[in-house]
Amino acid sequence: MPSIRHYYHWVAEVFFGFWRTYSSLDPSISGSGISSLPAPRRIWFVHLDASQWRDKARFNEWVLRSSFPSLTAEYSNDWIDRAELGRPFLLDRVLLSDRAAAMRGNNYRETSRPSSEAFSLPESSHWWLPITTSVMEFAGLDEASILAASAPPVITYVSRQTSRGRMLITEHHDRLIKELYGLRDKYAYEVNVVNMENLSREAQIRLAARTTVSENP
Repeated sequence: MPSIRHYYHWVAEVFFGFWRTYSSLDPSISGSGISSLPAPRRIWFVHLDASQWRDKARFNEWVLRSSFPSLTAEYSNDWIDRAELGRPFLLDRVLLSDRAAAMRGNNYRETSRPSSEAFSLPESSHWWLPITTSVMEFAGLDEASILAASAPPVITYVSRQTSRGRMLITEHHDRLIKELYGLRDKYAYEVNVVNMENLSREAQIRLAARTTVSENP
C-alpha cells in the first residue's frame, strides 16, 4: 500500500478508520476523552516491512506512538515467522483493516473515503477525543490549553511556496498574506504564515491545536 507512506492516508484514513471502528465498542466516551476501552496491544503490517509505512515527515509513527505508547508493531517477516510455526495464536480481539474491501461499501460510494464505512457503527460524539488529547499532550500541551477556546481567533496559513507540487501563483500568495495581515491589524486576530517543514513535529501539533481557521492550498 504505497499511499500509506503519506501521513494524510495513514492518519486521516487508515488510523482514523481503525479508531472509529474500535471506539464503537464504547459509545459512552466522555467529553474529556475518558474511555473504558483498553489500548491496543499490537499492530501487524502483514504486507509491509518496518520501513514501508513511515512517511517523510515522520508523523505516522508520531501519531501511533503518542496515542498508544505501549503498542508493539510487527511486520511481514514477523507474520511469516508466525505462519511457519504451524500453530494457532489465540487473541482476545482482532480488528482487520482492508482498504480494498472498504471501497466496495455503500458509504464509500457516496464519499470516496474508505474510513467512512466505519461511520455506520455506534458512536460517542467524543469518539476521536482520546486520540487528539493523547497526541496534543505528547506535544506538550496541557489539558487547559487543549480545552480552552482561542480568543481572539487564530488563523494559520500553511504556505507551500517553498515546496514542490501544489502552490499558489506568487501574486495570489502575496495578496492572501496581505489580506490576512489586514484582518490581524483590524480585528487583533492572531495570524501565522508558516512553512511546516521548518517546524518541529511538536511545534506543528501545538500550532494546529491552537488554530481556529486554517488555509492550506
